[in-house]
Amino acid sequence: MIRMPLKIPSHRFASGVTLIELLGALALMASVLVALLTAQARYARQSHETRLRLQAIEATDTLLTQWWTETGAIPAPESGWLDTDPPLAWRTHRIDRPDAQLLAAQIVLLDILRPTPPGISPGVADGRPSFGLDQEPLVRIELLVPDLRESEVTENESSP
Repeated sequence: MIRMPLKIPSHRFASGVTLIELLGALALMASVLVALLTAQARYARQSHETRLRLQAIEATDTLLTQWWTETGAIPAPESGWLDTDPPLAWRTHRIDRPDAQLLAAQIVLLDILRPTPPGISPGVADGRPSFGLDQEPLVRIELLVPDLRESEVTENESSP
């Protein structure tokens, strides 16, 4: 019996994955993972902002209902805290417009805001929240309300 020598495969023709192919695959997987994590973080931030805005809208509705049922007026200019978690603040101020004055009304701007940027303790002056001038409100509503200042002036003029 004649023995045939075994053919040993040459390393040049061996099938398999080279180190460069493996590094390329790892780089591709890392890129996909970074993209997924970035998208997930963006979604989480957007979801948090949406929940906070919805909470601010609900708190605004409650606040307006409370003002109309208790006093029948919107305090302006004023500011205060909302009973929410995380704490939110509100502020109002009047906007003088001639067209509103023709209707014996005034425009009151109501803003619902975060009192301070995240991670900074809230500033409080005289029990009122402090706000940054460049802070964008979570909710902003323009309210057209009767101008009570005009009625106070006419009542004082008519009384002897």
